[in-house]
Amino acid sequence: MDRYDAVIAGAGAAGLSVATCAAAMGAYVVLIDRTDGSSSDFSTSGGGVAAAGTAFQEAAGVVDSAAIWIEDIRRKTENSFEPSITVARVGAKRGPLIWTAAPECSHV
Repeated sequence: MDRYDAVIAGAGAAGLSVATCAAAMGAYVVLIDRTDGSSSDFSTSGGGVAAAGTAFQEAAGVVDSAAIWIEDIRRKTENSFEPSITVARVGAKRGPLIWTAAPECSHV
């Protein structure tokens, strides 16, 4: 039986980021997902991660926030979106960036 240092559930942006960082730090990692990955955040976004109000933006002098991002979505979709889902997703998007910003993962 295999033993793992980390078992990551979910191959979305956060799961892939955490699994990559842990493996880069030497952990023996298994990443599991309930799908084949074809509908993950990364596959549908082309591999990019979008987030608002991050430390990276602040350091670069970019003024941004979840509220600005939501207003941008509202404008671009002509108010054709589900606000409760959008607010939840926009608020959750900074997680993967925090993991990849760890000094131990800066080379990943």
